[in-house]
Amino acid sequence: MTEKKPIFRAVDEFVFKQIDNLKNSQPYSDAMRQLNSLPDFQLKLVNQISTLVLVSVPLIIFIVLVIININFNSSLEMKRNILSEINNHSAAQKKLQSLGRNIISGAGLENKGAFSRQIVNSISTAGGSKSAIRILDFESTPKDGIVKASGVVRFSKLSTQVLSSFLGDLVDRNKFRVSNLLVKKNIKENTVNGQVELHHYGRAPEAK
Repeated sequence: MTEKKPIFRAVDEFVFKQIDNLKNSQPYSDAMRQLNSLPDFQLKLVNQISTLVLVSVPLIIFIVLVIININFNSSLEMKRNILSEINNHSAAQKKLQSLGRNIISGAGLENKGAFSRQIVNSISTAGGSKSAIRILDFESTPKDGIVKASGVVRFSKLSTQVLSSFLGDLVDRNKFRVSNLLVKKNIKENTVNGQVELHHYGRAPEAK
């Protein structure tokens, strides 16, 4: 396998080869005869100009190639940076979407009736009675396609197991967030009473 020549060496060899070809050509020989017939002052001037041109050509080619190489590397680096930013943005967006699915429910609770149905459904799933809970307060705030529903639920005469299942179902399945929890135990009846403040985030109908 032959070793590849450096690009600038190849350019120099090409330029000098063309110069040799020029020197061996008939037009060059005729031009040299005419130059030799010139006075010494004019001949010296022509020689100086010719030397300057021959020296400048490889230098100009070298500068042009360097500029092209710098521009190419700069463009390549810019493309790499853009691609890296796109990949980072895509990864962040996927992470945000995954986090949003864990926090935001599919449908927002826009009114107290919808909020109450979720609570009743969870207490029934936990094995409790509908009469054991009461909605004390409710507020729904839609913003930027997201509905934030907040409410306070009072519970009474629940076993600790039912209360645990009730709260677990609210958080795990219905994506509620527990803000405050107050529990009082009735030792005589072996039940618990208290209240819990809940928050729920869901998508507004137009944002689904």
